[in-house]
Amino acid sequence: MTSPVEKRSLAQIYYFVNEKPGFRELSNFDKAVIYFKCLHTGSDSSFFVETGKHLLHGDFGGIRTIALNFIPNFSDNAAFLTWAYNELYIKKR
Repeated sequence: MTSPVEKRSLAQIYYFVNEKPGFRELSNFDKAVIYFKCLHTGSDSSFFVETGKHLLHGDFGGIRTIALNFIPNFSDNAAFLTWAYNELYIKKR
């Protein structure tokens, strides 16, 4: 079952990062990294990116690694938020 609270929280963060100065000029990859950095609950030192492998490491509530190989276009909020939700909550199960 999909939790509307979880989806609303992901959407709020999406809109928050979208308003950062210069954000819209960044690459799709960099936008995703910034988005997940906001979701990361650990220390700054435990969040890092393996750019060659397109892997993101951090603490995302039970998920430690997110593959950024097939990120949908960040500008397509429905597609991006569905993908992010699946990465964080569906793969966790």
